[in-house]
Amino acid sequence: RLLLEATMRCLGRSGYASTSISEIIKEAGVSRGALIHHYASKIELVADAIADFYEQRLHRFENQLLGEQNIKLCFEDRLRVLKADFEEWFFTALEAEVALRTNTKLARLVDDATGDLRESGIQIYESLFPEFQDFGSPKVLVATVACFLRGLCIESMQEDNREWIETIFQQFLQIFESYLRKGFQQSSAS
Repeated sequence: RLLLEATMRCLGRSGYASTSISEIIKEAGVSRGALIHHYASKIELVADAIADFYEQRLHRFENQLLGEQNIKLCFEDRLRVLKADFEEWFFTALEAEVALRTNTKLARLVDDATGDLRESGIQIYESLFPEFQDFGSPKVLVATVACFLRGLCIESMQEDNREWIETIFQQFLQIFESYLRKGFQQSSAS
């Protein structure tokens, strides 16, 4: 676990190409022998770390939002939990996605390790937002929310003003809630 978490921290900080085994060993506080005992190469270690990262992220969503105490959170509060998670992990996830896009061997290893994880993630998102079920295509609404949250993270790189970021978030929330109300009213009238 130490190696996987250290690998993702290094990947998030330096990117795949600039992350070295030496940096990972130092970050994890383990010996080179300990790393080599578990992983024959950097690519195998990074593939396992990325797969574990996405799996742990899904478990966090389930624990934070699908637990008994959270099932009754309003739409805004559920969206805020996701926003906080995106803000914490977006840049690490972005570096992982760039590495996967630019290294086909790494992408194959991660695909093999994660299997149906992406589909599971979509199902978890859909269960986080039961109000999306009243629409013909909840996956599109899930993707819309995810795109907005990623965009908000990128905006926060450009604009280091928390108040402005919150204003954008509030505007999106108003637009999305209005859309959900109108869509629900239309489907109820049918």
